[in-house]
Amino acid sequence: MSTEKTRKQSKAAKPSVDETAKILGQAFRPLPMQRQAKTRYWALVSEQALLEDLDSHDPYELARTLQCPALPAWLQNPQFRVWFGNKHEHLQRIEYLFDLALDAAEQILQNEDPKAQSARVAMIKVLSDLANKRRTEKVADTQINQMTPEQLRAYIEKQAPILLTTSKSEEDK
Repeated sequence: MSTEKTRKQSKAAKPSVDETAKILGQAFRPLPMQRQAKTRYWALVSEQALLEDLDSHDPYELARTLQCPALPAWLQNPQFRVWFGNKHEHLQRIEYLFDLALDAAEQILQNEDPKAQSARVAMIKVLSDLANKRRTEKVADTQINQMTPEQLRAYIEKQAPILLTTSKSEEDK
């Protein structure tokens, strides 16, 4: 009887490929304590203090290392185990959230309600910045903006011969 129970526990601890695909289709919402344990685990893996393969660790030793006594019980949950072992979750979530943001941007841009025009203009600016499509005026020297008219005239008179000589020599090439 105890052997059968042990098999069931180990089977629950290590989902098959089919079970993993099924689990990934379901949403797992970790508790803050679970997020902290996962963060500590992957930090230690990145420092090479722990092996990346979750199955190579004894759950109780891992719980002691991560200072998380509840970890062995959590690891019995296949959804937790898949989530915990996914070191790319943060990148996947960012991609997912960016995809949602693009959907929201599309909805804003398609909204023709006159009250929504300022939101449309703002979204166009954001998207054009993201796509490097917006022209922005660049000032070569911020000091020029702070000059008085007299200082600016003196600066231009001083720099004009240099600029004209440089541009003429570039044309000759």
